[in-house]
Amino acid sequence: MRLAANDICVTLKDRQVLFGVSAVLVPGQITAIVGPNGAGKSTLLRALAGLRRPTVGRVTIDGVPLSDLDRRTRARSVAFLPQNPQVHWPLSVRSVVALGRLPHHSSVARDTAADRQAILDAMTAMDITRFAARSVAELSGGERARVLFARALAQEAQILLADEPTAGLDPAHALDLFAILQRLAAEGRTIAVVLHDLSLAARFCQSAVILADGRVVAAGPAVETLTPERLTQAFGTAMAVGCIAGVPVVVPSERGQK
Repeated sequence: MRLAANDICVTLKDRQVLFGVSAVLVPGQITAIVGPNGAGKSTLLRALAGLRRPTVGRVTIDGVPLSDLDRRTRARSVAFLPQNPQVHWPLSVRSVVALGRLPHHSSVARDTAADRQAILDAMTAMDITRFAARSVAELSGGERARVLFARALAQEAQILLADEPTAGLDPAHALDLFAILQRLAAEGRTIAVVLHDLSLAARFCQSAVILADGRVVAAGPAVETLTPERLTQAFGTAMAVGCIAGVPVVVPSERGQK
């Protein structure tokens, strides 16, 4: 599924946050959405998920306005993981992951074989099967983050949008998560992630959207977009892009050194 923002503007509490933003997410790619604090990254992701209606412009899936789709169709098409997600009830880990299956049937329906397999696959992928019977309230922040990502995986949507999915994860599990995202992209899923870790964006993402002050600084293939010049323009400090042992890295210089 091709997900696109078409010249959208978004206003929050009488303050315009996005100004004529356009972005195209295509199947088979991981798109990084990057930029400084307050750039509008999370707002753009929520607009792409249909959770924030643009005041101008529109978001489309395969050319169809997102606003024309009913809520269940949207939920089957788009999985969204917000920044700092919370669980407010002491549910078991499996129960939380199982919530990802709700768009596929009514909340009172019993698990089907497909549901059980999707839940197991998601928990296995996020290395949380040993926690299945434990309450999420007993887990560390990083463990809860993995549970909530598993819930999004269990949804089996063709579009996956995640806001800072590596926040709270140790380096090993962050790499595991991107290995999963790469596999999903290879299967033809459409994926976008908001990231502050620019090195992860350069290493794993095929395309990128750079925002600053609610506007697009650059968008396109990551190798053409995540350049020192574009990143310096967006972040207001000199940025170096290079490789260590063949792995792309992005390193900021001192503040104000443009």
